[in-house]
Amino acid sequence: MKYFKRIKSTIFPLLFLGFSFIATAQTFVSGGIYSNTTWTLVNSPYIVTDTVVVFPGVTLTIQAGVRVKFANNKRLEIRQAKIIALGTEVDSITFTSNSVNPSPGIWSSIFLNQSFPSKFNYCNFFYSNEAISGLAGIGADTIFLKNSSFVSNINGLTGYKGIIDSCKFKSNTNGIDHLAGGKLYNSIFSNNQIGMNVGGVGLEIVNCTIKLNQTGIYGNNGLYVKNCIVDSNNIVGIHLFQNLDSIINCKIRYNGIGYFNSDLVSYIYDRNIITKNIIEDNNIGIKTYDWSDSIFCNRICNNTSYGFSFYVPFNNNMNVKNNYWCTPDSASTEVLIYDGYDNINYGLVRIMPLDTLQCYLSVGLPIDMAQQSSFDIFPNPTASNLMLKLDKLNSNGEVHIYNIIGSLQSTFFIEKQEMEIDVSSLSNGIYIIEVSTGNKISRQKFIKQSER
Repeated sequence: MKYFKRIKSTIFPLLFLGFSFIATAQTFVSGGIYSNTTWTLVNSPYIVTDTVVVFPGVTLTIQAGVRVKFANNKRLEIRQAKIIALGTEVDSITFTSNSVNPSPGIWSSIFLNQSFPSKFNYCNFFYSNEAISGLAGIGADTIFLKNSSFVSNINGLTGYKGIIDSCKFKSNTNGIDHLAGGKLYNSIFSNNQIGMNVGGVGLEIVNCTIKLNQTGIYGNNGLYVKNCIVDSNNIVGIHLFQNLDSIINCKIRYNGIGYFNSDLVSYIYDRNIITKNIIEDNNIGIKTYDWSDSIFCNRICNNTSYGFSFYVPFNNNMNVKNNYWCTPDSASTEVLIYDGYDNINYGLVRIMPLDTLQCYLSVGLPIDMAQQSSFDIFPNPTASNLMLKLDKLNSNGEVHIYNIIGSLQSTFFIEKQEMEIDVSSLSNGIYIIEVSTGNKISRQKFIKQSER
């Protein structure tokens, strides 16, 4: 069966108005795509009347400006194949419903079924059940998604690892659901029930704005959240339910609960790292059922009910020393803490020493913020090349080089156990090399100097 039927253009002359009206073409599609195919602007919109399957090894290319409209409950499946949908800033690609009265979930999804890395740029997704869906966990499909928007879907993006950059997720049930790993940059999540429901070893969430959702981030197991604004989420700003997560240099404000750890099983070697954050003007700043978090060098101020609420049984206590509470002394700080002094069923929170120097304002990257993975660098100092030797090969790892104030200078993917890194273009000075492998992050300093 052929996979499309073409409806030709019809021209209606409207001479009495002094111009002609040209009705654009529309193309009805269903069935299988068995060879490389392009959906063109001239034949847009494409109406998916029944499920379309792109078969293994085939690439479907969608030109800028194309509109793809789905009949109720229908989907586009990319089966061990590839979809390339690259719109432009002025000519985006739109995936939406063909209904005259669409509602969230009315069409199914673009389903990446063990697909090759697929690319979307300047694409818009409306009214789907899962706008882009795929396999989660080990062997998850990889996606490259940029400058795209997800509005009024049940789930915007489901089950991936990959690179997501400069996207908007608005008014969905879940902006992102079960992202399996990769990197999420420069994106905005607003007015969703859950902004992002994420989990996966090594998932980085950087420079994102998460605001006006019911819950901003709901996640677990190796998240790295940095430089984000988590603002005005009705229930919780960041809700974690397992460990090995890091929240660094974020502004967490005006939420019901700023940061909530609901993990009931605590292991000191699986702790979360919460540091350099501003956690203020929430109803509760931090609420936890886990005593093992490492919480230090944060500004925790002006939260309405409590700055810190501790719901861990009485046989466990917690130390949250070296945080700044905007209070003059320990007695006034204790008023901000809910613990065993307020309810004898819970343990106690130790706050001393208080941070009087406001260390959350300090710049640079701590060397021991997360679990250490072993690596060696030499020579140090160096003038040109730096040799990096890992304790074991991890092909999903990355190497980042930062200057001393924490500005990223370069990134390298780990391809072998011993790597030679060219640092000759760096100015002389002190730098930090960071190795990220799975759920482990470790850092060392090195000195770049001139040739002698």
